[in-house]
Amino acid sequence: MSSKSLRVFACAALAAAFATFGTVAKATQYGVVFDPPFLVPGLMIIDVPLGSPCHDGGIQACPFAVLSVDFVDGFGNEWGIPGPETPGGTFVDFVEPADTLVAISVTLTDLVLIKGDVGCGEGGPSLVIGIEGDVSFSCGNELTTGDVLSITKVPEPATLALLGLGFAGMALARRRKLH
Repeated sequence: MSSKSLRVFACAALAAAFATFGTVAKATQYGVVFDPPFLVPGLMIIDVPLGSPCHDGGIQACPFAVLSVDFVDGFGNEWGIPGPETPGGTFVDFVEPADTLVAISVTLTDLVLIKGDVGCGEGGPSLVIGIEGDVSFSCGNELTTGDVLSITKVPEPATLALLGLGFAGMALARRRKLH
């Protein structure tokens, strides 16, 4: 492949990446890890809208989306949600500096049994995360409590795509330098 063809291909790939991933973000995804006394910590991915009122600092009413939930209860049953819930959450707590999310409030009652054989009976399952970081899971007459362990930003697809393009460019430049 000629040098000119390679440059044209690289420019086309970069343009496609920007067209696909270069749109302005409307929300930021966060991973919420919680640890009721289950077999393994649970993970919830949420999508918090940018700007006011969600990012005003302190506890704010903010309808955020719950994209996914996955956890295993004390009986070995794996639970999740059937699809994104919008809005799923009700309150967030951001602190300065760096617009850091430190707490959320959400109640999920649309949980589905992914793996296992123990149903909840009449009341159905529910997962509640309180703004103070407390977590409770109820299934029938069983109530399990725990705490939120961490809340971290999930890298955006655009960031990962640009990082990949940067590494590809560095590899291409190194290859050209060696030949």
